[in-house]
Order: sequence, then C-alpha cells, then structure tokens
Amino acid sequence: MKKFLNKSILFLGIFSTFAYGNNWELVNPGNDGSLEHYVDYSGARMIDKNIEYWSLTNFEPAKSYGSSNYSSRIQKNLGNCKNREILTAHIYLYKDKMGKGALVESLAPPQPNPWQPIPPSSNANATAQILCKKFKQQY
Repeated sequence: MKKFLNKSILFLGIFSTFAYGNNWELVNPGNDGSLEHYVDYSGARMIDKNIEYWSLTNFEPAKSYGSSNYSSRIQKNLGNCKNREILTAHIYLYKDKMGKGALVESLAPPQPNPWQPIPPSSNANATAQILCKKFKQQY
C-alpha cells in the first residue's frame, strides 16, 4: 500500500507540473513594473474552432484573495478568432511570481461562462493576433 501511495504522489506531482504551460513568452512587461503578462504560445492547440492556451500574469505588489496574498495568476483560456472573443476556463492563484510557491486558490468561473469581446489594446488582443495567425488555416 505504501509503495502504491508513493507512486501515486509521484504521478500527481509530475502531472501537475505539466498541467499548464512551461514555455512562457513575455507579451507585456508592464509600463511601471507592476504587471507582467506571459503566454505559452507553443502549448496552444485548437479545440472545436477555438484556441486553448495558457497565460500567466505577475503582480507587484501582491494582490489579496480572502485572507491570502498572491503574486501570480495562471489562466486557461479559450480564444475564438472568428468572433474575436475570449473565455476564461480556469484560474490558478500562486503565492510567488511565475506560478511558483504555494497554490493559493483554484477557481473555475461559474458556468455558463459567457464569452467576452477581446478589448483592443489589451494583452488578450496582442495574444489573439499571434495565435489567430498561427492557427489561421484551422478556424
């Protein structure tokens, strides 16, 4: 039993490490250093005419959630290039920057989570321009 438990813990540790992007590319360094926004472009994939991708945002100073503070947020997003919309599928809040340190909270937005228009001059817009070009033949 102990051997099974150790293997299960090892598997979960490996799985959680690769559950989201690890190849972060800087999209926006922030004007005043208070926010950095990254995207894992290499891990993006098409799912039913939508692009699934991961984004990471660092905050300085840390933000608060309940009684805890977090310095980074990792999001699983879906982008629709045809309609120029985005949907946030899941959010993970971490104590330290770059998704490191303790997991503060894992949030699934209430369903149905409505698609939102991609605002011009936003991180989402800069990301959509790159991803929509990359997957143009597939949507």
